Amino acid sequence: MTSAYEMLEHTADIGVIGSGDDLSEAVEGCLAGLFEVLFVASGVEEKEERVMEVPGEGEETLTTVSLLSQFLVVFYADFFLPARVKVTVGEDGSMSATMYGEVYDADKHKLGTEVKAITYHMLECWEEDGRTLVRVLFDI
Repeated sequence: MTSAYEMLEHTADIGVIGSGDDLSEAVEGCLAGLFEVLFVASGVEEKEERVMEVPGEGEETLTTVSLLSQFLVVFYADFFLPARVKVTVGEDGSMSATMYGEVYDADKHKLGTEVKAITYHMLECWEEDGRTLVRVLFDI
């Protein structure tokens, strides 16, 4: 895996640019950036496996927002903290994310900033220097 991410400053939001050798790795980078905002990842162990799936939305950026939004539901409903994630993009544009982590434990984990929603503002996917990049903003 050669995914990576860069955090972006924005007036009222937090943004991330995920990058990778392909779309799946770029989305993994976006998820890693979202995790950094929501919780401190050090100390999270790979005790459970969870899978999220979203149908193709006709455009990869829209499907990315759907996947990240579904993760917010899992995070806030189940308090599941991933230590690692693997994203797969289907031929039909669908995406699935297999997450390895554990449920939040107040004695062990530290939470970060609350994210209210994944936004469509400044949403973009592009190719640069042989890498796929995805920019997405989080409403805090």
